Amino acid sequence: SGRSAALELLQQARALNDPLTAQDPSNRRWQKLSANIRLYQARLLRAAGDAPAAARLVGEAGVMFEILTAAEPSDWGYVLRLAAARRLEADLRRAAGRADAAAAVGQALKLGDSLIRATPEDDIALAEFAQACVVAGRIAAAGPGGNEAARRNWQRAIDVVGMRAKESGDWRLLDPAARVLAYLGRSEESRALIDRLQRFGYQ
Repeated sequence: SGRSAALELLQQARALNDPLTAQDPSNRRWQKLSANIRLYQARLLRAAGDAPAAARLVGEAGVMFEILTAAEPSDWGYVLRLAAARRLEADLRRAAGRADAAAAVGQALKLGDSLIRATPEDDIALAEFAQACVVAGRIAAAGPGGNEAARRNWQRAIDVVGMRAKESGDWRLLDPAARVLAYLGRSEESRALIDRLQRFGYQ
């Protein structure tokens, strides 16, 4: 399958890059590549149903992006990837029923908030924050006073990406918008966005 082929290519890339990273830990370009490979692997493994492997790799990626972000706090690309790693980590913990899911998504939300304040025109940053809100809502829904807390998170996502998604052809914005509209019971609006995603061939 395409996913298996992608995983194999990523594994080959890691086998080539990790020795370089170990040889020169101060080389941020190699560190970034190592962390990115792990984040992509984690996403694919999660989609393939291998949550334990995904959790291990996203944990490694998160540590690497923390180091890179600490070294260059003004590089919003590092912050974006760290936010993405924390969000995936939170969702994996949620699916596993772990109590520390909320802590991870709290970090993702904090990072995402700093991103959208610093780069308000960046659709990728907006989409990442919205996805963190999606996960935060799902985690909140399982806790005390869940429905109201969940709705606040989902409404925040719509506040951030709603108008942009209606005018956009970018799946990164349409995906979280479609999800939260469905969660908020706005099924007709959600369906319209899902139809657009399907026309792009998005799954």
